[in-house]
Amino acid sequence: MTAAAPYYPLPTPTEQVNTLREQAALDPAIALAHLRQYLPQGQDPHALPEPLLHAAIDVGLGESAYADTLAFIRERARPWADAEVEAARLEPFIIAEVGRLQVQLRAAQVLLAQAASAPAEQRPVAALQAQVQAQRTAVLLSEKLFELSGSRATLAEFGLARHWQQAQRPRPLPALRQNVLALGQYALSVRPGVPLPPAGERAADAASALQLARYLATEFASGAAERDRERRLPHAELDRLSASGLLALTVPKAFGGLDASVATVAEVIALLSAADGSIGQIPQNHFYALEVLRVNGTAAQQRRLFAEAQAGVRFGNALAEIGTKTSQHRTTSLTPDGTGNRINGRKFYATGALFAQRVPTSVIDPEGRQQMAFVHREASGLRIIDDWSGMGQRTTGSGSVVFEQVYVDADDVVPFQASFERPTAVGPVAQLLHAAIDTGLARGAFDRARQLAEPHDDLVAYSLGELAVHVAATEALLRVAGEHVQAAREAPDSARVAAASLAVAEVRALSTDTSLAAGNLLVELAGSGAGLDRYWRNARTHTLHDPVRWKYHAIGNYHLNGELPPRKGYL
Repeated sequence: MTAAAPYYPLPTPTEQVNTLREQAALDPAIALAHLRQYLPQGQDPHALPEPLLHAAIDVGLGESAYADTLAFIRERARPWADAEVEAARLEPFIIAEVGRLQVQLRAAQVLLAQAASAPAEQRPVAALQAQVQAQRTAVLLSEKLFELSGSRATLAEFGLARHWQQAQRPRPLPALRQNVLALGQYALSVRPGVPLPPAGERAADAASALQLARYLATEFASGAAERDRERRLPHAELDRLSASGLLALTVPKAFGGLDASVATVAEVIALLSAADGSIGQIPQNHFYALEVLRVNGTAAQQRRLFAEAQAGVRFGNALAEIGTKTSQHRTTSLTPDGTGNRINGRKFYATGALFAQRVPTSVIDPEGRQQMAFVHREASGLRIIDDWSGMGQRTTGSGSVVFEQVYVDADDVVPFQASFERPTAVGPVAQLLHAAIDTGLARGAFDRARQLAEPHDDLVAYSLGELAVHVAATEALLRVAGEHVQAAREAPDSARVAAASLAVAEVRALSTDTSLAAGNLLVELAGSGAGLDRYWRNARTHTLHDPVRWKYHAIGNYHLNGELPPRKGYL
């Protein structure tokens, strides 16, 4: 009997796409020649979809154009006459535009990696998403190179025109349109499944927490339009959320909690936000307060307050103020009084305070340092006013909180400013959960749009295909950012915290655009009836929480000038 010929497997999918990506960044001709080795041969189960291989090349082209853009701006470009800066790399517009390019490139890189590691049955759709994002990114980067670098960049001696020529290399021109249409048709063909009933009434681990969140989200979605229309506050829904244990996910194991990863919490927030954006936002500051407690609280404070969280106590927020010099300025005072303190001041945008048993508030002590006081809801002199009138997120209860000689025990005051005087993940955790809200709003609007769309309309399918890529990229960036933030929580240092801040800024920027685009498309396809315009109103309202333009600036300033992002709660 003749021995079977030895089988020499192809490199892993990730190895294949990385090889092509790296080769394309150096010489696209070599990458294209190498690509032929990986093209499907017959029914070879180990070969990758051709769109994924082309996506790898386009990502490499984009990376090369981006690197040359940064180098040219740093070394050769001159500032514009009216910029009043010493170098082009210091122009605020250029810095922010570099940040925008970085976000698009990062989305292409993450979708490529996701498609390469996807199970075989999911890889075809993931490959199409990766190719659409990668091809558009390569063209965008090769075009923006000239806009940001100036006319000198067009001179032959620098050879930068090759990036645009390579990005526009001969290819089947209908391919991109066909891929987008195919993604839209796929979106129209898929119907959401019914979530499995939870194994128990309370989350026992990360997997059961996600299962429980999916189940509760289905419940909450059924009344979301009516709650928004009538501005009926979700007291009963939040009681269900408290009883589920989901609000105690981040309690450390040392205090009897699950100590779930922040990525798990972000996914829970996204699931709830897809069902009802207001319910998704309300716990954000709850988890923020618990993170400040985890980082800065004493052991005694942690033992007592984490136990309350385990028991279902909700922590609201009274942080922001209006009428101050800037949005980050605080005037609410903390004054010693015997063994405790008195608080005086007024807050606004107090999301969650109406539903809370504790109201953590930022206060300024006599030394001018910012502290966080965990005030009892029933404290004398504390008034919570339901005067929120925003056009979106209407049932978050984000109104005013007034403190008039409110007494707070010294043991209920935790350092707050200290969270940003050393490397901690407090800021990235807060912003990751904000990104999860917008990501969930995008997913919710996208799912509603494809459920209501005409199934045989190619124009509608094409629009859904475009949006499908944006939603997939946003969700992928959220997962990656969650991994960075978790790494910073577990071992905080300057490098890890900066990486977490930048990763979160990227998904905050992309989720802003995606949630607005999804809400727009839903209204365009289905009209504003039945409360469907709430998705756009919710996204527009929440995405203004902190300005995305400064996130682009922080991202661009790091990649162009090597400046680490500031350690702030809004980044």
